[in-house]
Amino acid sequence: MKLQITNIFNKDMDCLLNITKQTKCLLVAPHPDDDIIGAGGLLIKYANNFDCICIGSSGVELQDPYITAKARSDLRIKEFNEIMDMVGVKNHWIFETYGVPRFDDQIESHFAEYCQALKNLKQYDYIFLPHPLDGHHEHRFITNKIFKRILKKVGYNQATKIVFYEVWADIQFPNTFFDISGSGFLYSTQDTTDTQDANSKINLFSEKSLFDLKLKIAKLYRSQWDYDDIYSVPTIKRSIQRPIERYRVLPVNKYLKLLSLSFKYGIVGLGV
Repeated sequence: MKLQITNIFNKDMDCLLNITKQTKCLLVAPHPDDDIIGAGGLLIKYANNFDCICIGSSGVELQDPYITAKARSDLRIKEFNEIMDMVGVKNHWIFETYGVPRFDDQIESHFAEYCQALKNLKQYDYIFLPHPLDGHHEHRFITNKIFKRILKKVGYNQATKIVFYEVWADIQFPNTFFDISGSGFLYSTQDTTDTQDANSKINLFSEKSLFDLKLKIAKLYRSQWDYDDIYSVPTIKRSIQRPIERYRVLPVNKYLKLLSLSFKYGIVGLGV
């Protein structure tokens, strides 16, 4: 099945998202569960098109019930691998990080391993990343620093497009939408300043929806969501009433040229 998004924002067709049987996608997840929360609809429906790399297992010690940081990391790694296998993602990698946050140093320590796992990075048509203003420090760190360095170290295809997804904060100007109220379709807005009209086209939540399946699979990350509230995640909370995944697509060269937003927005760790 061929899915195509027409250009809306410029004359260079640089926000075209076209998924065919041959399309190769890479999903970069900062932690186990970001994969499903951020882009689970697309990942579930088009698993054969996706590889997934999880940057860090992010194990932290829990006191109630008591579990060590290492044990929680081990559990999160196990859950990630099981869920990727269950969804049907054939190639997936996850790296161990645990202890006291923040994990920047541990992420840095795996840099050579990331590059080795992604040595064939040029094969991907689309690379999915958390958007640069996500509410989580490690998400921003990966998008604005680590992955840019990986691209420059490993090399990349000039035709590759970056697709920003959202987890802990909304993308202000999405240009691609994936309906998860039913079996799923992609479409675009006609006005960059108003997504309300596009959102109104989405069918309301139905019991047999991709959102149902996405939420069910996300809850299988029990090491995270058995002690926390998954409905606190903004994108999940919004999807209950408006079942949609929102993305921002741009060419890889535009992504690499993004300037530091740290000073403008006062966000630590956002700089390139």
